[in-house]
Amino acid sequence: MPIHKDRQKEDQNDQKPTLAKRLFASQHEGQGRRAEAREEAPVGPGATHGGAGQGEPSAIHKALRQWQDAGGEQGTRGVEATQAHVEGGASLGMKPLSLPTNQLNKQAQAEVEQHGAVPVQLVGARGQPIAMNVAATDSAQNGQGGPASGGVQWSQGELPPDYPQNLGAYGIQTVVGPDGRITVTSNNIRVEVQSLGAEFDAMFAGKSEAEINQLLDQWRTRKNTDDALGYGNLQNAAGDAQVQGTGDLRDLARQSGYYGSEQHVVWATAASARTGGRVPPEFFLELDPFGGTAGNGPEILGNGTLQGGGAGGALSTIAMGHDTDWTLGRLMGVGPLAELHDLNPTNQFQMKLMGPAGLSDGNLGYASALEFLPPALRAEVEQASGGWTGPISAQAKKLEILNRLRKDPAYAPFFAALDANSQPGGDLYTLGRSDWTVQYTPQYIAEHTNTATWITDKLPYTWAGPGTCPTRRRDDLAELTEHHAPGYRPDDRQESN
Repeated sequence: MPIHKDRQKEDQNDQKPTLAKRLFASQHEGQGRRAEAREEAPVGPGATHGGAGQGEPSAIHKALRQWQDAGGEQGTRGVEATQAHVEGGASLGMKPLSLPTNQLNKQAQAEVEQHGAVPVQLVGARGQPIAMNVAATDSAQNGQGGPASGGVQWSQGELPPDYPQNLGAYGIQTVVGPDGRITVTSNNIRVEVQSLGAEFDAMFAGKSEAEINQLLDQWRTRKNTDDALGYGNLQNAAGDAQVQGTGDLRDLARQSGYYGSEQHVVWATAASARTGGRVPPEFFLELDPFGGTAGNGPEILGNGTLQGGGAGGALSTIAMGHDTDWTLGRLMGVGPLAELHDLNPTNQFQMKLMGPAGLSDGNLGYASALEFLPPALRAEVEQASGGWTGPISAQAKKLEILNRLRKDPAYAPFFAALDANSQPGGDLYTLGRSDWTVQYTPQYIAEHTNTATWITDKLPYTWAGPGTCPTRRRDDLAELTEHHAPGYRPDDRQESN
């Protein structure tokens, strides 16, 4: 997740609430709001970003149950048949798994037993199983040398060599609840996300496999260009050149040990869940080697600290959602950050200005990207810094440049995109109305941040761990629907464990 600091203002900003501090404050204050926010989520055929595909979310759960009751893979109905049972445009990108409960990890067992969730395998656009099956096929046919020939090329053969084994070792599970929200769990991480599946159904509708592959190539090419422009000031893993694209970032992520780690795999799986399973985890894993962390690519903010952007850190709970939505908006024009899709950056400052979209407005985004100003503008600031009035003159010059750039046709669209997605008093990922919920076990936080467990088990984003899950309301889906109907009474809500 691109978050950048204005190093010249760090001392001044110490008195201002940081993003991590606002995370702690908003989640403490928002514990009561979080449940309320879910019941305010839009439902129905006209809803925006509501449930696993638009339309009545209960249709998804019903269709999954019908498939499972009919025998799953061994039944006479396949993926397409199950899709036909989902009304209101809510087609599926998930395949129910007929697994004994004891084969699920503790977190997934709790979701199934307590809330009626259904274990699923995420499925790509053409109904082909992905995850371990894709990994095993690519590895066997290509020896990690490249993607298999034919079909949709979700993977480029850049998956970690131990990826299939790690899916089991990490305990990766995915379940769909009655309200259509998708929960991804591992041994240490729980992510609950609202699907945007219907938008991908519209995108893939009527396209051949060749046309879908063209789309994937376009997305990867844009990501590679953005990475070269955004991180071109950093050295590659060998230290003999600068970063020239996504491949160099993958090498840096492998070198750091993050590539294919539990947090990276959970992030990629959650990103797939955000698409309703239409785009598989393997695509995201290869596409964003540092997905799920906060910082400047390999330069992770406060890595290894409790409030940092590395695994288990407070900022990473924001990055898990923000990295996904930023990618979907920028590359695919989908989701809350879709304004990013039409921007055409030509310099590093513009790329850095895009980074905090959804986290801050244009003014804060400008402050965070100041060190990447184009040379001519940077020279203006440096010239204003001379003499005994330098500090005052420099600040005035930065403000003058900000106002100038806001009116410049080459920069105004970038500021507009940030302003359009800013939220009063917070951002899209720390307020109770977020489409994302990210939690870590106390042990995971302690292990990755050198923090005592007596502290980590009391944090706002701590998850109690195996065998437990957060409380959900009884008949939650009905309450969501009733919230938008005459006669709905909030006092009728009931809590159940």
